[in-house]
Amino acid sequence: QSFREGLPWSLLWLTPLGAFGFNSYSLEPQRRHRLGQAAAEEIAESCPAVPPDALEALEKAEGKEYSTNALRVEVEWPAPGSAESAGSDRSWCIELSASRSFSWNDWSPDKLRVSCKVPVKEHEAGKLPPQTRNWDASARQVQSQLVW
Repeated sequence: QSFREGLPWSLLWLTPLGAFGFNSYSLEPQRRHRLGQAAAEEIAESCPAVPPDALEALEKAEGKEYSTNALRVEVEWPAPGSAESAGSDRSWCIELSASRSFSWNDWSPDKLRVSCKVPVKEHEAGKLPPQTRNWDASARQVQSQLVW
């Protein structure tokens, strides 16, 4: 029996598809980084009030693919409980949603939202608290304001 007769040549066409799939998978971190970088540049240009450290956190964020070819990235800066959040009276929240047609395509942004959380003013603090499941009366009350 020769080599040709023992090898199923009909399955040989799977090799390029496997290489293509692996290449597409290995490029995914670069695609996500480019998406974060483009979003950070857009925010820096359109909304200069956002701190550069928040934009850097957006560039480094991984995001979660919540559906096939649909990605959501949420960054809160400074992160709750971090050293930066102790001395700051405001925090920034950046939300980015992106999608693509196929896994080998780059991500294209669908929604980009920037909001700023500021402490509630003293005269507003007397209002009834919102009804939430894990509300803590001793926690600092903040109000989220859409910035961009």
